[in-house]
Amino acid sequence: MQSSNGNGILAVPFRKGTQLSLSSAIKQYISTKYDQHPDMFRQDLDVIDALRRDAVNVREPHPSGVKKLQAYGAQLVWIAGKFPIDIGADFTWYPALGYNVDRPVVHNNLQFERANIIYNLAALYSQLAIGSNRADTDGLKTAASYFNQAAGVLTHLKNEIIPELRTTPPDDMDEQSLESLIQLQLAQSQECFWQKAVMDRYKDASIAKLAAKVSDLYNLAGEAAMRSEAISSSWIHHMSAKHHHFAAAAQYRAACECLEKRKYGEEVARLKDAVACVGEGLKESRGGYLSKIVIEDLNNLKRRVEDHLQTAERDNDKIYLNPVPPKSELKILDRATMAVARIPPQVATPLEYIGDKGEFGPALFTKLVPYSVHLAVSIYEERRDRMVNQNIIAELETLNERIHEILSELNLPGSIQAFEKPLGLPGTLVQHAEEIRQADAINRLQRSFADIDKLRAADIAVFEEGSGLLQAEEEEDKRLRMKFGTDRWTRPESRNEPNQGAKLWNQVAEAEGWFANSASSDGVVREKFYNTEPTLAILAGPDRGIMDFVPSSRRTEIPELLKPAIGRLRGIYNDVTRLESRRHRKADALREKARGDDIKSDILTEAARLERSQAVATAIVPAHFEDFFEKRLDSLYEPELEMVRKEGAEQEKILSDLIRANRDFESQKKSVGDKGNREREQALQKLENAYYKYKELTSNVEVGRKFYNDLSRIVGSFRDNARTFATERRREARMLEEELNMPPLGSLSLSQRDHAQPPGSTAAWNGASSYQHPAQPQPQAESPYHGGQSTAPPPRQQVHSPAEAHIQSWAPVSETVAPQPQQPRANPVQHIWNHEMPLKFSNPSNSSVVSQAPPHNNKASSGTWDPNSGIRFGSDLQRLSSTKQYSFFPKIRDNVMSSSTTPPALKPFYTRELLYDIEASIANDGEYIELKNRDGRIFQSKNPHRGLGTGDLAPGTTQRRNIVLFQDERSLKRLEAQGKSDYFFPVCNGSMVFHGATRSEEETRSIFAEITEAFNTSDEAAAIINLIHTHLRGCTVNKVIAFGLGRIGHTQRGPPKTFYEHAAALVVRRAVQDVSSAPEVSLLVQDPLYTSVCKKVLQEHDFDIIEGFGAKGFSLVDDNTVVLAHHPAFPLRELIADIARPALISMAEVEDQPMQSQGIPDIRWDINSVRSRKMLEEYRAFSLLGPMQMAFWANTWFVRKADKNQNEPTESA
Repeated sequence: MQSSNGNGILAVPFRKGTQLSLSSAIKQYISTKYDQHPDMFRQDLDVIDALRRDAVNVREPHPSGVKKLQAYGAQLVWIAGKFPIDIGADFTWYPALGYNVDRPVVHNNLQFERANIIYNLAALYSQLAIGSNRADTDGLKTAASYFNQAAGVLTHLKNEIIPELRTTPPDDMDEQSLESLIQLQLAQSQECFWQKAVMDRYKDASIAKLAAKVSDLYNLAGEAAMRSEAISSSWIHHMSAKHHHFAAAAQYRAACECLEKRKYGEEVARLKDAVACVGEGLKESRGGYLSKIVIEDLNNLKRRVEDHLQTAERDNDKIYLNPVPPKSELKILDRATMAVARIPPQVATPLEYIGDKGEFGPALFTKLVPYSVHLAVSIYEERRDRMVNQNIIAELETLNERIHEILSELNLPGSIQAFEKPLGLPGTLVQHAEEIRQADAINRLQRSFADIDKLRAADIAVFEEGSGLLQAEEEEDKRLRMKFGTDRWTRPESRNEPNQGAKLWNQVAEAEGWFANSASSDGVVREKFYNTEPTLAILAGPDRGIMDFVPSSRRTEIPELLKPAIGRLRGIYNDVTRLESRRHRKADALREKARGDDIKSDILTEAARLERSQAVATAIVPAHFEDFFEKRLDSLYEPELEMVRKEGAEQEKILSDLIRANRDFESQKKSVGDKGNREREQALQKLENAYYKYKELTSNVEVGRKFYNDLSRIVGSFRDNARTFATERRREARMLEEELNMPPLGSLSLSQRDHAQPPGSTAAWNGASSYQHPAQPQPQAESPYHGGQSTAPPPRQQVHSPAEAHIQSWAPVSETVAPQPQQPRANPVQHIWNHEMPLKFSNPSNSSVVSQAPPHNNKASSGTWDPNSGIRFGSDLQRLSSTKQYSFFPKIRDNVMSSSTTPPALKPFYTRELLYDIEASIANDGEYIELKNRDGRIFQSKNPHRGLGTGDLAPGTTQRRNIVLFQDERSLKRLEAQGKSDYFFPVCNGSMVFHGATRSEEETRSIFAEITEAFNTSDEAAAIINLIHTHLRGCTVNKVIAFGLGRIGHTQRGPPKTFYEHAAALVVRRAVQDVSSAPEVSLLVQDPLYTSVCKKVLQEHDFDIIEGFGAKGFSLVDDNTVVLAHHPAFPLRELIADIARPALISMAEVEDQPMQSQGIPDIRWDINSVRSRKMLEEYRAFSLLGPMQMAFWANTWFVRKADKNQNEPTESA
């Protein structure tokens, strides 16, 4: 992170982008998606590359960079109307803030590119403000203007660009990070106005109002920064210090006004509050996070206010004798707001600055058909085809079906043909039979049915694949929700996910309905075919077969009485057939007309008109063509719609005439007698009906084929969207599970309790969140057993937002901070302890935990453990009941309380047997890992990382592996409230990302040697030695075990905090060795994420490494142990309370109140439970006093109260 130590103001750093040939991606897209050749735009392609190159290279604060960034940003807005957002260019940018500044973010997203350009424009304005001469009023005006523009650009980025990103923004571009930066720029702008007022000698009242607003804005910036995952700890301390500084300055100026108005009592009260405020500001200087100028300003203000207060109190006490009102009665100071976020018009409305005479030059790719035009063409064609096929042709076919229904009911034309052709076959029937034969009708329909079955099966398979992905994701989400509980697993269920989930699940229901309806329709068509097939087979056969089917009439001539009726009926029937034939021709002509309806040239003309139009100030979108679509469709197809209406009216009239003529014909037949023609009439009509059923069936199967072809595109899109959604949900779930499973305890806020708390100390909290020091931009991957950061963070307070912007109270309050990445784990190297080896406490010169197993003998144990005999974890392990200790732990006390006599609240969660079992089950590397609930019942958990081994990873690589997780009392209560207490597992398997070594062995060894030597002579080391010498003299401690101190080989610059903690562990072991009566004191460390480099260097300094997955070390803790941990990511207190009562425990204090982050109700890992509080009653608490501590800066040291093995220290000790 970037700051200016010369003037105490922070500048937003640039995001760094890599060079990219954007023209290549555009050229490729034009070649594949457009019917224009890319060479037409060669000049524009060169220009866009030059604009991007100039913009990406803006990394220095020079005014010339403003236009470069604005020009490229404006052209990006313009070409967004020509190309889709995912144009095919992988834009690579490195974050400016946070822990991942060396990890690039890559998106195929034009909006992401624009966001980075606009971000850098804000950074440039901020840095130009820093570079302004603030020694005179003109320079202050310029700096304030730049800060206001930086705030405006960031506001535009936050409100207009990020919401359109279509992907999760980077950490330093999320809402909270941007809000913090906006308020920071406004605060620094307001500070410029305050400074100008001081230089111009404004009245104290006016300066007080300006200073109060400065304080408010720094407060808002700090509050937003606390919720951000990217703003560094040093920046938050800076904002908090400035917040308190200007609160003090405001009160001081208000006190000066009181003096002028002779309000001497109020003057004293405000000066006292100013002293308190400046004192809070100076507390932020702990840890070296503040620049020298900020500290000097605070000290100067403190001296000035204290001198003024001393004089005011003396004068009031001796002369004026005015009562001093309490702070609560002081009038809240008024505010004078001068800083305002101003968005440059080149950013707010960039298209207005593009043109032949525009500031940013002509628009690029103007001759290229905009992408929105291509979309508009597709929309028009789809709308046109729907109108033609559904509103016109389908209506005509419906009218024809009505004709055939009436003809079938009237037995036409069979009844006429029986009289007109009493012998042989009618000509129309012969024509129909020939058509059936030529078409191979029956086989054609059967092939069509087979094709439809294949299409349907393929569509169902694709749909089921997509729905299966959704169902699998839903089941996975339910499993994780059950695992973590609904109060922790807070993301919405997939069916209720607002962006894609609800839409996809609605599509599932719709598609199921489509398949059900289509199956019903398919069945109706098949039934129709089966009923028609026998007659259709006759019609498809030879003429002789048809003649055999149609009996000859007994009459050879038409009776004279029937001729007029037959003539009228035949004439109307012919009109009906002509009407039907005319419709077929119209439908064919209409289809041809639709195929020839090419809108491209006309829509390009319309697009050009829209681009020239002043009404369209933004990029063209398909919605702009709605009026054009309506007018064109009306002009081309409205006459056809009117034709359909006329056809319907004409058909009704003809059918009415046909029915009357047929009624007369039937009446005449009865009068002349028609018994001889009835059978012939029925046979002819049956064959005619079969022909028309065939025509109907061919239409039905074509509709079915088109339906399933169209459905294949829909379900294919659904499957792709479901796959993308499921992948994104799984990625999101992995991130959330990683956060819930193993969040670093550096993300927790820890404050000291009143265990012998030193006077004047404030509530300490963890500054090692996902923030980093400006001088250390490379993030340290964090251990799940170690919440610390690279440098020793000082106590840190929350930036308060007083009620109604009251500027009188500044008490610090702890608050949660965001989690940060996990740290890697290493593979075991030679001479590292594992459960197959004995643990021996031997000579320090050869203190490796690896040794040969002690020989077995039949000699009974004396009850006293010989450290030289070692401890072995292996196949010969003898396990007793859950309320008894392992037989290989002589003189290690059993679980602190017997479960048979213990109240439920004090019943232990953890046993040595349980710890061993989970280690052994994970080490077994089977398909399942066995878990035990509190009742001893065994459950099986899927082993997701089977077969990965424990080998050391290659440098720079990562891999997710198994690790032991511990559930605490809070987890049990949550499950009990849900009625799921059976699923409470005190220990279970989890996972996290392991990393390979990132620093060489030689470099790590050199750094650790230097830090160890420096720490040995530090005041903190002296305080640790003094405490142990005073309170553990005469003890029998024989080992020091440190948990989760973090790996020491990483990429962080400077001396990281993990080095100091290991150096402190060496000091503790040496001090214990001085006072213990044990023959030897061993030093053991456990952190599953140690790499081989860590282990080798630590072994060289006499550390014994406990290998495993994170549980074994606790089984070694007994009454003769010193335990060290600093912000561990596990419930240390509960573990120790259930296992033993160590002689000394050094651990960070914890907050009693739940802490929230990112919607997670409580992110604490180490809490004070009923069992841990009961344990601490047996301990006395001490805090180390003195200057800044480098290792266990937030720890309290709990010393077990004296027993027969320890001399009680005197009060003076």
